[in-house]
Amino acid sequence: MSKLLKSLLTKRDGGTSSTIQSQGLTSNNDNTTSQDILLTLAHLRKVFYEYQHPKIQWTQQDKNDRLYSTLPMVIKVLSVLSNNEWEERFPELSEYTLTIAKLIVYEVRLRADKEPNSSAASQAIIEYLEMNDETNSLSGWSLLRSLKLLSTGPNSLMDKYAHASLPSTFVKCLYLFFDLPEISTSHSNNDTISPREKRILLQQIFFQVILFNE
Repeated sequence: MSKLLKSLLTKRDGGTSSTIQSQGLTSNNDNTTSQDILLTLAHLRKVFYEYQHPKIQWTQQDKNDRLYSTLPMVIKVLSVLSNNEWEERFPELSEYTLTIAKLIVYEVRLRADKEPNSSAASQAIIEYLEMNDETNSLSGWSLLRSLKLLSTGPNSLMDKYAHASLPSTFVKCLYLFFDLPEISTSHSNNDTISPREKRILLQQIFFQVILFNE
């Protein structure tokens, strides 16, 4: 496995923020970063509150899009805060975790029911979950990254995963890897990582989330 592949999961989930975290959110040396994190946290809470208490009638897709828009924010914020600060600074974390866990279960089941056969369903689900354009927050990959990060938090969050049927859904999804066509070994030079490496990253996240729920 390439060095890039080994480091992707850590880097993509905020591994580069360890210095900031060890110094504390309010360190003078990182005052600009600290203010940025606090502003992001405030906006995250505002958007989630609006999701929970909409002033107008939203469609299901509107609600889902609003949730997807929070994913980059939650990854950014929780990657910097220490685990024991998560619930203190984001009191809605428990309800937020349950909500996005339900979202990924919904998205997976939607694709499973929509396709005419198991092979097509497997392909649709994998395409949704695998890494794609990082600027696209409306993706299963962003959702998976958020859930992976949350799985390292307080044990109470794991109860929310179970309540949303996330572990059982992920176990079923693992079987999809055995019902897919052979992965192409060739890829464009413009691609950061190959299709095979993308599949390995996806499998790693699945196993990590499932193991945290054991």
